Amino acid sequence: QFVTGIDVTGANVHDAKPTTRLVEQAAAVGLKPKDLVGDNAYGTGSNRRACNELGVTLHTKLPTPSHKGFTKRDFTVDLEQKTVTCPDNATTATYSLIKDPSGSDETVMQFRFPAQTCQGCPLREQCSSPTAKGRGRLVTLNRHEAEIQQAQKMNARPEEKAILRERSAIERLLAHLGRLGMRQARFFGLEMVQFQAFMTAAAYNLQRYMTLATAAA
Repeated sequence: QFVTGIDVTGANVHDAKPTTRLVEQAAAVGLKPKDLVGDNAYGTGSNRRACNELGVTLHTKLPTPSHKGFTKRDFTVDLEQKTVTCPDNATTATYSLIKDPSGSDETVMQFRFPAQTCQGCPLREQCSSPTAKGRGRLVTLNRHEAEIQQAQKMNARPEEKAILRERSAIERLLAHLGRLGMRQARFFGLEMVQFQAFMTAAAYNLQRYMTLATAAA
């Protein structure tokens, strides 16, 4: 439970953004992790891809969908065959390329189920508001669909729950850093606050070392 990387960002920066910089900090002193555990905010597709490229496995829960009805997670997406299968086992290979809804410059696949298929489905009222109104279901893939599917498979493993529970130790460490002075910035400017973070982490690590040394004695 030593701090091997600490990074300060502006409040308008997404939580996941500094993940790779933290890995690089740890790697610089020979402590590059094989696995990372974080909360939902770190589990973006782009962050998962960046971690994979660094050879690090990221463990997080997937965000809980906010809308009712079947979500994309309830459908089986086959990226190799380019097909999508619904909860009633109907499969479609009909798709078009649309602009990424998340705002990137990329295009993503949007699959369409025939309206007649959806209207003959006993689950149409549970599926989505378009199917309930007589239209076919649309399923839009994420531009990081492969990484999202990887996360779904990992979260389905029984041992993954135990791994995710380890994040509680991180929360305790953050609370400890807060007590040591990181609850608020003591300087103006990110560079000086980053200096504050490094000094606080160093003080914590020294304290942690003394605790372990005393226990060993």
